[in-house]
Amino acid sequence: MTSRPGPSDPSETVSADAVREALGRVLAHPLFADSPRMKHFLEFVVEETLAGRADTLKGYTIGTAVFERGDDFDANSDPIVRVEATRLRRLLKKYYSGDGRADLLEIDLPKGGYVPVFEPREFGGATALRSHTTSLARAGPATSIRPETVLLAALVGIASVVLATAVLVPRDRGGDPTPTIAVVPFANLTGSASRDYFSRGLAIEIANELSRFRSLRVFAAAPGIVLDPVALDRSNGAAEAYLLNGILRSTNGDLDVAVRLQVARTGEVLWSDEFTGSMTAGTILKMESEIADAIVTQVAQPYGVIPRREYDRRLDVVPRDLAAYDCVLRAYEYWRTLDPKGHLLVRTCLEKAVKDEPRHAQAWAALAFVYADEDRYGCNPRPGASRPLDDAQSAAERAVALDPEDAMTFEALYGISFLRKDFVTFRDAGARALELNPNNPEILADFGAKLAYSGNWIGGIASVRRAWTINPALPGWARLPLVYDAYRRGDYELARIELEATPMLSYYRFYVLRAMIAGELGEQDAAAAALARVRALNPSFLEAPRSAMEAWGLPRDLIEQSLESLRRAQRNAS
Repeated sequence: MTSRPGPSDPSETVSADAVREALGRVLAHPLFADSPRMKHFLEFVVEETLAGRADTLKGYTIGTAVFERGDDFDANSDPIVRVEATRLRRLLKKYYSGDGRADLLEIDLPKGGYVPVFEPREFGGATALRSHTTSLARAGPATSIRPETVLLAALVGIASVVLATAVLVPRDRGGDPTPTIAVVPFANLTGSASRDYFSRGLAIEIANELSRFRSLRVFAAAPGIVLDPVALDRSNGAAEAYLLNGILRSTNGDLDVAVRLQVARTGEVLWSDEFTGSMTAGTILKMESEIADAIVTQVAQPYGVIPRREYDRRLDVVPRDLAAYDCVLRAYEYWRTLDPKGHLLVRTCLEKAVKDEPRHAQAWAALAFVYADEDRYGCNPRPGASRPLDDAQSAAERAVALDPEDAMTFEALYGISFLRKDFVTFRDAGARALELNPNNPEILADFGAKLAYSGNWIGGIASVRRAWTINPALPGWARLPLVYDAYRRGDYELARIELEATPMLSYYRFYVLRAMIAGELGEQDAAAAALARVRALNPSFLEAPRSAMEAWGLPRDLIEQSLESLRRAQRNAS
């Protein structure tokens, strides 16, 4: 494999003119046209590198030069540079896997620093990756939860010779309901022995990325290992085991990768996909990463294939018999609708779960969210309880302390910090959550929404749209920031389209927004119907809408605009 051009002296590999030409193509693309700060960020680090000042590209330098922070800027307490660098990497990746696949020079910003590298590419895009076909045996929403540990067993390969083959028999974990997934190196049907290395590397990359989702126990099996499906499956039936495998083929010089997810015991195919890429020695690792990201976000993401199936399998379990894992699954299902009845059931389940399994970090994190909903939506207030947001803060801190390597625990921490207007902790914890699991669309949507409401509309909305690109079946709450963004800009028709795209018919805030939009459009009947639903679902909201919107975390100017729209709706409906 060829080495990548070094960033400190680009003239040794490519000319400065070639780099600037490549930079101009990127900055002119629509992905960057609507993001002046991303354009400034990328242009700054490229020009500083070309000028021989790569060694000065630190968090402080970029924070003050690009993001206009003052001389007292502290990159450790204010994560703006880290967060925006993550966004920039995603935009570059999206550009070069799309319209920029034919560019002859790629600009990359490797993780762990802010110094760009300039990599020549073959015509047609050496790393172009195309997902042809996606077939989901079970479509629909699901959840992403956590195990207490993630097991990654990298096993030594043993040659497979008919009956003389090793068998992997995972240890029985008793009543633990956490599902298991085994990743097997893909069968190499290309006719080239050199592709064996790609097959093994891809399996390792997939297993590593799957292990970010603490809802799974992950095995990485080497070639020649036969997985005993009966032993791999749960002996007590509490959770199923899954097998991820596939094949490599060569077509017209491209590499085709076909992958499928199966139930280990029955062989039922739950999901399949196929990818094609032009692979060269210099792009093997990048192609592995792109394919692994695409697979993992479909299989293990919140509301993905495995969590959805696990939830469906537990619907008939009596609530008193639910383990902490099951309660978290049900919490995600509640967040699809935000139905107050579901809130009460989930809160009861989680409170019992953390009592029975006090070291289950994801249960504490889920409970933090549920307490937050009690505070901001007035759901099922507990008589005599302290302020729910205080309980939420304690639960989030407990979750992080129990598992500081889990993205969901930091998701809880940044969410509660945002509601408490502790924006320093909010940004820092959000950056950490994305660092731990950058492919989690729920975090991308939720953190992006809160970034937007805290004033960074461009960056926040870009993150939300990225989440919807990864998973078009996200819950309706993930579309609300897109509704608000169109609404605040006065594009009420677009706001209505976004709102109706993922209706939440049990959630009173959905009808609040519907009434606001109808008020601005002068639609009397629609405003009256929406306000009637608000009164039916939350009779107290219209008595004090300002305090409710403040509890939601909306900025002051958006609250004032929303209140005026509600007044118009009420006048139109009267």
